[in-house]
Amino acid sequence: MQKVRSIFIFVIVQVLFIQQYRAQEAETVIESDFVIRDFEVFKDSIFYIKKRNAFLFDTKTKSSKNYFIGGYGLKIKAKENSNTIITVANELVDTVSSVRVYNKKLGEFEAEFFYKKGKILDFLLLEEAKLFVLSLTTNKIIFIDYKDRPEYYKTIEINLNSLSRKLLYKDNMLYFATDNGNIYKYDFLNYKKTLIHNGNNVITCLLYTSPSPRDRQKS
Repeated sequence: MQKVRSIFIFVIVQVLFIQQYRAQEAETVIESDFVIRDFEVFKDSIFYIKKRNAFLFDTKTKSSKNYFIGGYGLKIKAKENSNTIITVANELVDTVSSVRVYNKKLGEFEAEFFYKKGKILDFLLLEEAKLFVLSLTTNKIIFIDYKDRPEYYKTIEINLNSLSRKLLYKDNMLYFATDNGNIYKYDFLNYKKTLIHNGNNVITCLLYTSPSPRDRQKS
């Protein structure tokens, strides 16, 4: 009897283990034959950028639409229930990169910006200030004013001694990491750059978290 009970408990444990294992398995939503460099997920859809096209995948109907954007896609910005897609790409010409605004409903570009002196590593859109920020392979970060598009104006240029692969915007500050292991914050209203971390390794990504009330009291 004890042996039967032990076998019964063993079977239950095995079943629970298998169910837990299956619950942890990832579900494949999209399969691609090329690198997907960026994507955004909404309730019923996924926007992603692959090669020279932006794609809209409907998770309910499993249908997909694609929009030609040119170049090799790097970044995509989209909003739910909006016809506008913003894409960032490095063009086939070595030193040319682009930011394009595409209207899905009209099936055409509303605006196109081309930078002809370097490729883009990272991109930020500051909608309230009508600016976008580009980190470039020329060891520079530049701010572009687009409020008068199709005219674009470079308002700020930050020269660095290494590449910056990640930009972050928080509380009216630009944060960026560099390949020499440093993290800076930049007050673009007062044109002031401050070193906030000095490291020895390449930093490819960073996140900002607000300090807790207890940490604020300590400082």
